[in-house]
Amino acid sequence: MRRYVIKSNIVKMFFHKTDPVIDGIPQQEFDDCFSAALLHTIATFQLVYCGPNRINHFYCDDVPLMALACSDTSLKEILIFIFAGFNMISSLTTVLVSYLDIVAAILRIQSAEGRCKAFSTCASHLTAVTIFYGTLICTYLQPKSNHSLDTDKMVSVFYTMVIPMLNPMIYSLRNQEVKNALRKALGKCPVLPLVHLRKGIF
Repeated sequence: MRRYVIKSNIVKMFFHKTDPVIDGIPQQEFDDCFSAALLHTIATFQLVYCGPNRINHFYCDDVPLMALACSDTSLKEILIFIFAGFNMISSLTTVLVSYLDIVAAILRIQSAEGRCKAFSTCASHLTAVTIFYGTLICTYLQPKSNHSLDTDKMVSVFYTMVIPMLNPMIYSLRNQEVKNALRKALGKCPVLPLVHLRKGIF
């Protein structure tokens, strides 16, 4: 859902106009997502399950669910690889193209200080994007022989919990008032001697 909103907004930003084709992009994206979900659901229900009925994960995901199947899962694996690969490549390409446009805009800024601040913000966001896509690739595009469900659980924590918290934290710590409040809070901490640390972190 989030992917088609981002794509349609970026396309509209580039064209600066309302167009029936551009306005149809959200519907097209919704149809694509619905079709992919339906295909995965049908393929999942075709599998035969036996043995334990507990998924080795903290939410119901395709990869740990396939580990419970007794039947051949090769079709399901191919579907995951195709859809995950396409979604990741297309969305990552969209992000990188938009960043090229942002970098071009930053380079047109006259002030060196302004350029430095803008690049700093972009670097923070790109770090979050890199961690997000890195964890997704590790989960969904790894060959079965290298796959570990225990590693998957740890990696899933990153893209379900850590990454969504990372951007607000990055932007909050760029605010001087937030930095000062955090320094004051650390100064009142009776447990840790953070005097030298407080000066170096922020």
